[in-house]
Parts: sequence; C-alpha cells; structure tokens
Amino acid sequence: MKRFATPEAVVLLLLESSEHPMHLGLLELFRPPQDAGPNAARDVYEAMRSFRDVAPNFAGHPATTRRGTSRLRWSYDDDVDIDYHVRHTSLPAPGGTSELFAVVNDLHSRMLDRHRPLWECHVIEGLDDGRFAMYLKVHHAMTDGVSGAKIVEANLTTDPQDTQIRVGWTPQPEVSRVATEERPAVATKSVAGVKRSVELMLSALRERELIPAARAPRTIFNVAPGGPRRCAAHSWPIGRIKDVARAVGTTTNDAALAMCAGALRKYLSVRNELPNAPLVALVPVNLRTGDDDTRANVIGAAVCNLATDIDDPAKRLEAIHASMKRNVQIIRELPQQLAIHMAGLICAPISGGTGLGARIPPVFNLAITHVRGMSEPLYWGGARLEGMYPLAPTLRGQVLNIGLFSRAEGLDFGIVGSAAAVPDPERLIEHLETALQELELAVGL
Repeated sequence: MKRFATPEAVVLLLLESSEHPMHLGLLELFRPPQDAGPNAARDVYEAMRSFRDVAPNFAGHPATTRRGTSRLRWSYDDDVDIDYHVRHTSLPAPGGTSELFAVVNDLHSRMLDRHRPLWECHVIEGLDDGRFAMYLKVHHAMTDGVSGAKIVEANLTTDPQDTQIRVGWTPQPEVSRVATEERPAVATKSVAGVKRSVELMLSALRERELIPAARAPRTIFNVAPGGPRRCAAHSWPIGRIKDVARAVGTTTNDAALAMCAGALRKYLSVRNELPNAPLVALVPVNLRTGDDDTRANVIGAAVCNLATDIDDPAKRLEAIHASMKRNVQIIRELPQQLAIHMAGLICAPISGGTGLGARIPPVFNLAITHVRGMSEPLYWGGARLEGMYPLAPTLRGQVLNIGLFSRAEGLDFGIVGSAAAVPDPERLIEHLETALQELELAVGL
C-alpha cells in the first residue's frame, strides 16, 4: 500500500542527509524492582521481541522507486522484521556513564535505513548501578516530541505492581499520521483574524528584544556539523525549577530556558566566544487541539531571545519570559496550518555551512525543545522510570540541540552536539547546575 506523505514529512525527509540525520532519540533509564532477577533487562528484551503485530504507523517508510526512495510517497510493509528493529546491547565493564554514552553516541549518529520502517529500539544492560536503559530512535517524519512522548507514556503505568510489558509499535486505537490519501487542506480564519495576525507579526519584528528573528549572532554553534554526535544527559528535581518560576511569576518553561541561557553564556565565556548580541533559540510550540492529539508534527516555532547579553540572572529570566509570551501569542493567533508552515520556513537551511550559506546570518543559534509528561511516577514491567532524555537532531547551520522532558519528580535534559564543534557536552551539564544555583540566589531562594 502506498500513500502520499504529509507536507511536514516531505520537508523533514528533504532536510535529512548523512551529515544531518533527522531522527528523534529518547534515552530512558529504568530501575528494576528489588525482587527482579539478574536477567531483568534480557527478559524485557525477549518480551519485546514477542510483539510481532505492528501498527501501520510503525510499518511505514518512503516508497521505493526506480530512482531510489521517494520523498513524496509512503509504503507500508505487511511483514516487519522485529528482530531488526528491536536489539539488545550489553555494556562493557565498568558499565558507567562513559560506557553508556559511547553506545548512545554511536546509535544516535547513524541514519535510519529508508528501505525499512523508520524506527529502532535498543535495550541496554550492564549499568553498574543495577538499572537498564532503552534507546528509542524514530524518524521525525513519523513523530514529533509530543506525539512520541504520548506513544511512550501510553505503555507505562502508575501501578508499580503491574508487570505487564507493553510496546508502542502494536496497533492502537489511534496512531499518528505520516501519510494521507489526500493532501491536508490549509486551515483558514476570518479576514479580520488574519489581518490581526499579520499586525502582531510586524509589530513583534520591530521589537528587537522580543523577537530578534534574523538577528542571531554568529557563534561557534553555527557551523557545518559533520562527523558523529556527542550526547549528554542529566536530571534535576523539578521542584527547584518550579520554585524559581513561582518566585518571579513566570512559567516553568521560562525558568528552564533561563537555565539553558545561563549555561550557554558560561560555556561561551570560558572559550572567549560570547557575542555581544543575545543568543536566539528556536523553541517548538505544541499546536494540537483535541481533534489532532495524536497527529505527528503539529508544531509551531517560537524564536526566543535568550538574553545572554544580560549579566543579572533574574533580569535575564524576565527578558526570556517577555520574549516567549509575545512569540507564543503570535503563533497561537495564526491559522494552525499556516503556523506549521512558518515553522518549516524558520527551520529552512539558509545559513551555516560553506559558500553563500556561510555569509547569511543565522535565524537562530540552537534549538531547545520541552515536552511535558505525566505528573505521576511511572513504571514499565514493574521497573521504575528514573530518566527520560530527549535526544533531538541538530538542524543545518547549527551543531547543538537541548531537549527537556518534565516528569513527576524531575526535569530531564538531553544534549546533542556535533563532536567536531561541541566535543564536551558534559560541560554544559555542569554549567546548567551553576545556572540554576545563580537563578535561585538571584530570586531569593
């Protein structure tokens, strides 16, 4: 069976190359229950391999033509090779963070095979603290962070006594759409509504501090990426970030962005590379309504002033809050499909790299994504979820992406950088803690 790909899927396939893989990664850490045997991770892997019934969304990939693989049409396999897509890895001793991320870095650097359904799942055992990990890899054409998180969370439970193993590729009542029989129609609004949207956009573009679009400074993060990816991850108690947000009257997302801004400011300062102009972040905005809750890639794009030119952490947070509030207001007043298409234009690879692209100023310096999860502790097969780290792709002209996932107990940060340009993402983890401490001090906590 073949169908037309959605416009969003076509764009994401067009953006991909061997230098720019466009898959989303998710690293999950689980702690088995105390009565689990020594082969808990292997038992989970064997249970996952037993699920051979695959939902259409996890059976799809670009169609094969005489000229190779199509970007416009999607094929669905009747028989999916689960043994190819679900794999098992044992870490070498001592099984610490270095060994884990050596595996994750390698997995995240490789493109998915377009001749097969565009996903992989790796169960990783051998961690020295008794936990096991799972690395899930899905092409962005199939899902975005929000719909992907919903698929993952749907297989988790709040009941620690529920030992049933559930997986995301089995048929569900509803699945994300990556292809349709017909092209989706562009959503419309009243003439007055569109006029108001245009007025807001023009007004915001005149306000440099709120939306510094096309004014992002050149940084060491805005070069051709090349080479493998380096990943790092860490969790913070979400209460600390919420306390900062409450103290200033902003959102938790704003406080998390301020953490990132402080860390980036420190990272660049240490290298004498901090520009005078503020860094700009691309921040995806969820545009879903109840009618398209599971549809893939229903996202807009806010261009946020990270205020890295401001010394005071509290004032920096206030500037970030103002920028995000105005941006999100503009995006949500646009017709949904127009907002989605505008996000595609913002992400277009017009700067960075070599030749003419090297002369064009970047629209943004990096992407920072934040997905909100459930507000209760979660379990999978009796194992407690202790970390859920998004590992997003780096876009053309950028070499760094920071992903955040909110859980009941923690805010999980996943950092992905090009190994050539950002060889030490672990330093950003250290700077994130410093930035949070500075925020707490600045707001009187």
